[in-house]
Amino acid sequence: MIPRWALALSLLAAPAVGGCSHDATLHVGWDFLGGEAPTSGCGQHGVDSILIQGNDAKGDGVRAVTICTSGYQTVGVPEGTWTVKITMLNFEGATIAADPSLPSPSDTTVVTFDTPGSVSFHLNPAAACSDGVDNDRDGRVDLDDPDCQNDPSGATE
Repeated sequence: MIPRWALALSLLAAPAVGGCSHDATLHVGWDFLGGEAPTSGCGQHGVDSILIQGNDAKGDGVRAVTICTSGYQTVGVPEGTWTVKITMLNFEGATIAADPSLPSPSDTTVVTFDTPGSVSFHLNPAAACSDGVDNDRDGRVDLDDPDCQNDPSGATE
């Protein structure tokens, strides 16, 4: 014989299990312009983490932050057609400007329970003399670095 408390517990749990919605899978990957791997490119360009944002045609949204060096993140989303955008963040969580002459990293994919969606991006950080990073590790950043003195975009560092 089943105790009353066990029967009551199973009746309470049934709607919770039956009412759960299961997400489909969206894979988001990135590297740096020219195929530079995230394991070296993230630190070289001062990128600490990646902000992933997306919306589907039904108005659902997703927002996730992940460490840059992994080079990918998998997120659960409802089925649908998703437009995904990623943003580079520094160690303070501030946005790192992308090269303004290149298109913004954004892409669209279809996600179903049977077929995960997948998007991949080539990140384009700003030039070394305007990225807020001491790229040559001499203790000076951007226009304070003698290597960038005559910059406005013919920079070194």
